[in-house]
Amino acid sequence: MRDGVAAMRTCRPPCGGRRFHAPHGASDLPMHPFLPGLLALCAAIPAAVAAPNDGVVGAYARVDVGRSHFARMPSTVLQVADSQDLAVKFYLGYRFDERLGLEAGHVRLGSFSEVDRQGDAGPPLGRSARAWFVAASGRLAVAPSLFLQGRLGLSAGRVSGATRPSTTSTLTGDRTAVMLGLGAEYRPSPRLTLTLNHDSYGRVAAHVKARALLFGLHITL
Repeated sequence: MRDGVAAMRTCRPPCGGRRFHAPHGASDLPMHPFLPGLLALCAAIPAAVAAPNDGVVGAYARVDVGRSHFARMPSTVLQVADSQDLAVKFYLGYRFDERLGLEAGHVRLGSFSEVDRQGDAGPPLGRSARAWFVAASGRLAVAPSLFLQGRLGLSAGRVSGATRPSTTSTLTGDRTAVMLGLGAEYRPSPRLTLTLNHDSYGRVAAHVKARALLFGLHITL
């Protein structure tokens, strides 16, 4: 018994004592607020695979494309230029019934320019933004083929780019915020769905807010 305890104490990691580390950038965004939603989504996958998919109840994977818009907060003197860009949202979802579901995904919000008009601050700097999100989703029928959609959850945003050497102010950084989405779903046939959604991701950095208008064309196989 003592030999076993001593062996446990002196046990080293495999591969010659090397320790494994997460890839660089894997922990860039704070994921801990999303763990309950992600675990619930993963738990629903086995039942979703076994059940027939009617395009309404069950699991789905989708891609939406649209236009993003950035706005600065009044707490900074820095300005946002070129405030609109292409946005692409990749997400997974599971609908428990015709009304309630859960979604999680990643949205690339595109880029904008940061401008400092305080003195000789140099040329505009490019900034790129993205966010991860987990949200509860709701769906309400207003006509036989038309539905209203809503989302409420959390987003973890990030704005990245080069630093400006002449000042400590910047629009880059990370931020966790409330996500709110509203939209419509139209189903011209049981296998075809058209969606139009306006998603607000709140502050994606300390001084920047982001939102996106997104369109989706989804086919159920």
